[in-house]
Amino acid sequence: MIEPTDGGEAREPSPRLILDSINAYQRSAALKAAVTLDLFSAIAAGAATPRRSRRSAAPTRGALRILCDYLAVVGFLVRRAGAMA
Repeated sequence: MIEPTDGGEAREPSPRLILDSINAYQRSAALKAAVTLDLFSAIAAGAATPRRSRRSAAPTRGALRILCDYLAVVGFLVRRAGAMA
């Protein structure tokens, strides 16, 4: 049994909370990469695809697409007719 630490009612953590906590590093790493690559700034400036947002110091187009796909899955980007928004 889980004991409350604050004198309140004890609750068992949900499986969703456990998985989110374990995998939180993935979201943090993806956000850090997007910020480092100025991905959100490129999208705001009109780059609707990973190819258009790629800079000379950016990773390969495939790697950038994987990052964009992951950001879309977790809700930081929205796909519109093959483009990211």
